[in-house]
Amino acid sequence: MALQLSTNYKGVTADYWKVIYIKQDVEAAKTAVRVALYKDAAARAAGIENALGSSDFTFDDQDMTRAMAYTALKALPQFSGATDA
Repeated sequence: MALQLSTNYKGVTADYWKVIYIKQDVEAAKTAVRVALYKDAAARAAGIENALGSSDFTFDDQDMTRAMAYTALKALPQFSGATDA
């Protein structure tokens, strides 16, 4: 499970976004999600250390699953047009 959306990161065209971290905060009723950017699916398959960078997001949901995280990410302006990979 990942998202595909082409972007230019420091001069490199990359298109594979993978959730690599989810942490629920029950008291605050929020979930933190970290998504990493890879050049492509093959780079991710070769190892997590191949990430070009990552971004953190916080959502108002304390029980977010990985599938729910991808749906929430696609609703953000940064991921407009992203497709499931």
